[in-house]
Amino acid sequence: QIETYFFKTPETAEVEPELEIQQDWDVILKRYQGKFILLDVRQLEMPLPMTTILEELDKLPVVNALYVYHKRIPVYPLPEVAERGFEYRVKEINDGEVHLLIYRP
Repeated sequence: QIETYFFKTPETAEVEPELEIQQDWDVILKRYQGKFILLDVRQLEMPLPMTTILEELDKLPVVNALYVYHKRIPVYPLPEVAERGFEYRVKEINDGEVHLLIYRP
């Protein structure tokens, strides 16, 4: 079993503002209330969390949002989510627990 961890350093911390990770989380959450497709990828080994998310996005109905339970912020694959025409928000709950909302704008 291989686990990959990314630690924040002064150099990498500058990458985060581009993510707009928690901006308007509550607004987006309310917009899709009752219209979530829930996905828990916390127990999956790399690279299965992101491949599973991308597979779910391929079949996500327009009116729904994908609510993902993850262990950490998947910083590097998120640009592919955006390239597919989705927006996302990330909320860090605590160390080892992150929630993602992925939806069409």
